[in-house]
Amino acid sequence: PPPPPPPHPPPPPPPQRNPHPLPRQKEAQVSMPRKSIQVCVRTRPTTNFAQNELFIDNSSNSIAVRPDKGEYLETMGPNNQQSNFSFQFHHVLHNASQETVYDSLARDVVQGVVDGVNGTIMSYGQTGSGK
Repeated sequence: PPPPPPPHPPPPPPPQRNPHPLPRQKEAQVSMPRKSIQVCVRTRPTTNFAQNELFIDNSSNSIAVRPDKGEYLETMGPNNQQSNFSFQFHHVLHNASQETVYDSLARDVVQGVVDGVNGTIMSYGQTGSGK
């Protein structure tokens, strides 16, 4: 006959708790301010483009567009189409230097990235327009 199977070893004793545990250190709570997306516009002066159609109001951070239709509206008769537009932004920087743009918009984002917080600055515009 085959030999009997060996007996199972007894289970190890449960680990004993340290009667003098070290105090746990609290994890550093990093309080990051919640920031929302901001839309900012930088405008540059031009010599002939839309001088009488774009109106920039720095005090209310808005830009109004009032296209000059000239005689076109008079010859076409009644028109219910909207012809004036107004856009509100978080910042409107008209004829601002690169330093002003950086100080107003980018400095806090760059500092946050240096401190380890993700940050994004998106810029859109024509080549050479001062993005």
